[in-house]
Amino acid sequence: MIPEKSVGLIDLDALRRYAANHDALFETLIELFFEQAPLWIGEIDRAFATQNPSLVRQVCHKIKGSAATLHASLIVAEADKLHSCAVSGDLSDAEPLRARLVAAISDTVVLLRQSSAT
Repeated sequence: MIPEKSVGLIDLDALRRYAANHDALFETLIELFFEQAPLWIGEIDRAFATQNPSLVRQVCHKIKGSAATLHASLIVAEADKLHSCAVSGDLSDAEPLRARLVAAISDTVVLLRQSSAT
């Protein structure tokens, strides 16, 4: 059972439909997310540390695409906000956006780990 908190984080029903209701594929997609999530956080942190808007934009674009495939709407939304900021070329006020993106990724991992444990 997926907790109520999941609303807005990830649409597991849509992900199941994407996986054509094939349980093994669905589980593989979740496992890939578990593998990729810490890599995404590391990439965004490294890109942000450079204060290079072009690199931040590239990383956010990649995260948005991958998260969209997983129907992880909050990650997509937060990556899009940081991406837009990076497109402007000014990251001076972007730390809260980076933090919200990292939190969205982390919260989704926690939610999925808790739901798979039940």
